[in-house]
Amino acid sequence: MNKLNLFIMLFVALLASFVTQAIMAYSSSSESTTGDTNKKIYANGFVLLDKEGRERGWFKIDENGQPVLALRREDGSDFISLCVRDNMPYIALSDEEGTPRVSMGMTIKEYPYISVNYPNGSRAAVMELVRDVPSISVNDDAGKKAVEMTRDPENVIKILQTDGSYKIIR
Repeated sequence: MNKLNLFIMLFVALLASFVTQAIMAYSSSSESTTGDTNKKIYANGFVLLDKEGRERGWFKIDENGQPVLALRREDGSDFISLCVRDNMPYIALSDEEGTPRVSMGMTIKEYPYISVNYPNGSRAAVMELVRDVPSISVNDDAGKKAVEMTRDPENVIKILQTDGSYKIIR
């Protein structure tokens, strides 16, 4: 969890740096004759290029009208992305192939989750909080739930298996 927090903090710091640099570059290239310092920049997106001209990051509105921020590797694959899905926040950390391997977000019903994914993109393990009840599930290679550990409203911990059996732990 510490590495994830470090990645998120680094991502936010880089975003702030990129946006600040873009604003400074814009404001230094335009002259203000009115003395108005409350300027706004309107754009459909910002693209960050390295010295070779490759896209290394961008901040834009996607085809669904949702904001997306991404940092990319030299080969153009996404490394970190922050976006809005179904009007809820979503963060993904991707492997060298661009496949999201760690993601976290909120479901449409505002339930938080963290997912660790297999190289094929299917979910390997998920930790979530639904209606204030925590659960952790471990999935098979295809992403199908194999085992789930949860607790009921009386704080009884249950380990459920896909065959319908379960074990109660007090």
